Order: sequence, then structure tokens, then C-alpha cells
Amino acid sequence: EEMAADSEPFALDALAAWALRDELLATALEGGDTGACALRFAAAGTLPHGQAGQLALDTQLAKSVALVATAEAWAALEPVSAEFTLHVAGTRLHGTVANLRGGALRQLSASKANGATRLQFWITHLCCCAARLVAAPSELHHEDERVELPLVAPAAATECLADLLALYGEGLCRPLPLFPKSAWACARQLRQKHDAEGAMAKARAAFE
Repeated sequence: EEMAADSEPFALDALAAWALRDELLATALEGGDTGACALRFAAAGTLPHGQAGQLALDTQLAKSVALVATAEAWAALEPVSAEFTLHVAGTRLHGTVANLRGGALRQLSASKANGATRLQFWITHLCCCAARLVAAPSELHHEDERVELPLVAPAAATECLADLLALYGEGLCRPLPLFPKSAWACARQLRQKHDAEGAMAKARAAFE
């Protein structure tokens, strides 16, 4: 017979906290009631019991204030999905881009900034520019950082995609010199501090 747990959690685990913030953003983007969303989450039994649960909920709501406000503003813009087909360096790229609002690519993330999300957003931005799907800078809002990517001329965007495809092909044959977390650490240090030596140190620390 399975024994009952002899202790109870007093805080949300990271995955549950992210799920709550993500649900709040999705609700706000749809023009829904985020207060009702929070109540539903509490009623689902995911939160710790008693006052600890209320504190955990209040903490996540406070973390989400800025992103929810942005989502509520974006909710007034009609969401659009667009298909595209591109021919880049002998490769056919095709897909569907969602999160197009007001002539721009707009994306919200309940997570902190990270290299994987930033790279995916950059590639989507390049595809949008190359396919002429956007007419304004793209925006990516994280919990801890806001990024705006300027428009890129279609020809330049196509050239960047060709470079990325070449790297992708090389990566299929052998490991690339930098990996996602170390590359992100290196790029952030270069952008913020313009310090090549410090950037390599950050990349090495992230790799190890």
C-alpha cells in the first residue's frame, strides 16, 4: 500500500509556476479575464494549501504584471497566421507564422530570456522579412527582457537565412564550436560589454 506524503509543498515548483504565467498570458491575449484564470488555477488544486498557496499565487501574479499588460494591449490587434515559401541557397523553406498582429511579429514568453527562444524568434523574424510578411519591427517580450528586432531587407534576410542553413548543414556533419547555452552566454556578453575575452569566459563557464 502506498504511503501518504508526510510533508506538503509550500511553494510552486518551477514548471507549475511557468504554467500559471503562460496561462495568464494566453488568456490576456484572447481578451479574457485573467482574474478568473487565476481563480481557476487555484481551484484546480495545483497551489500549496492555505496561506502558502495564496502567497505563491500572488508572487506569480506580480511577476506577470508587465507581460499581462502587454498581452492585453496586443489583444486589441487582430491575430493573423500567414503561410510562406522561400527558396534559399537551393533549399525550399516553407511554413506558417502565427503571432502576427498589427503588421508585426509579436511574441510573449512566460520564461526568462534564453538562447534557444531568441534564436527561434530571430529565424522566424528573418523568414517574415524575406517573405514580406511584416511591415514593422518584431517584438519578443520575456519575463526579464524585451527585444525589438528591426526590419531587414528581403535580400539581406535571405542572405542571413542562407548562412544559417550552411551552419545547420555543417552541424549535421560535426559539432559546431559553440553550443546553445554557451553561445547565448557569449553573445550576451559581447552585446552588453563588448568584451571578447569576457565573452569567451562566460561561454566556457556555461559549457562547463
